Amino acid sequence: ASWKKSGPLNTSAEFGAIQPTILVHSPTSLQILCRTRQAVIAESWSQDGGTTWSAMKATALPNPSAGIDTAHLKDGRFLLIYNPTATGRGKLDIAISPDGKSWKRAVVLEDSSGEYSYPAMIQTRDGLVHATYTWRRERIKHVVIHPKRVE
Repeated sequence: ASWKKSGPLNTSAEFGAIQPTILVHSPTSLQILCRTRQAVIAESWSQDGGTTWSAMKATALPNPSAGIDTAHLKDGRFLLIYNPTATGRGKLDIAISPDGKSWKRAVVLEDSSGEYSYPAMIQTRDGLVHATYTWRRERIKHVVIHPKRVE
């Protein structure tokens, strides 16, 4: 119903962070993951529903300053679609986490020459996970994954 601007989470010298994706752990516990210019995905946490946020810190997830997205599965797990390398966009994976803190690479979507970027991901009512992304800068690719395949 209303929005209030919060202060910055970091300086651009610490993390050139943009395009956050939000993981909702509870009505008050939120986590954002952001692409950065520092070759990693950075995170920040809020324990008051987004009123205040922790300082940004690096995760163990590499990323070439490329778009990312997350999905909170109906079974409680979290998925992250991202380029799992510090340079280039020739790989695109889905990682899984039980808590948003520890991530495990689970599905390789792309691992060949070309660029795979700007992913988006949702879980539909039937339980399937749908991912879309730019495929080699030629078209949009759509992939459907059964969540039981993601381990």
